[in-house]
Parts: sequence; structure tokens; C-alpha cells
Amino acid sequence: MTASSASALISVLLDGNAREDERDDAAMDLSGFDEPEVRAALARVATDPAESELVAASAGESLAELWMARGAVDRAVFERLVPVARAEVAGLLGRRAPLLLPDV
Repeated sequence: MTASSASALISVLLDGNAREDERDDAAMDLSGFDEPEVRAALARVATDPAESELVAASAGESLAELWMARGAVDRAVFERLVPVARAEVAGLLGRRAPLLLPDV
């Protein structure tokens, strides 16, 4: 996958006029790109209380995947996650990388 693919996916994810299923797919697909702008876009969605629960949960799951690959959780983002996104992160980390789970 290329940087232009990541940019296109970020555009879909952040497009409030795009269909929810398209934004959800974009959130999931972004887990394959460990780039600052990807993490920022996922965090923006996963911390927005006005965001669709489906999309926020998928953004949280993708953040968890990226954090596991990096071996570190961004605690500042984790603490701001909306409940559904936090549940996804905690569930995934709890099953696959419990030592990364922040104590909050």
C-alpha cells in the first residue's frame, strides 16, 4: 500500500458526508499504515463523542493494531477515547498484548 492510498482512506474516514460503511471500511484499512497522519486521523475519529459508534469503534481497533505493532500505546489518546473505542482498544490489547494496556 502506498502513501496515496493512506491519504485517500483518510479522506474517506474524515468525510462526514460519506456513507457510514465506507468510513468504517476506511478506518479498518488504515490499520495497515503506521504513519503519523494516519494515527492522527484515527485518533480524531476515536475521540469524537459526536462520531458514529461503528466508525469510532473501528478507529479504536485500528489504533490498537498500530499501537501493538509499535509496542507502545499513546496514553494521551487512550485517555480521550470515547467509550466504544476504548472498549475496542482494551479488548484487543487485553487479548493480544496485555502488557501494553494502560493503567487508567
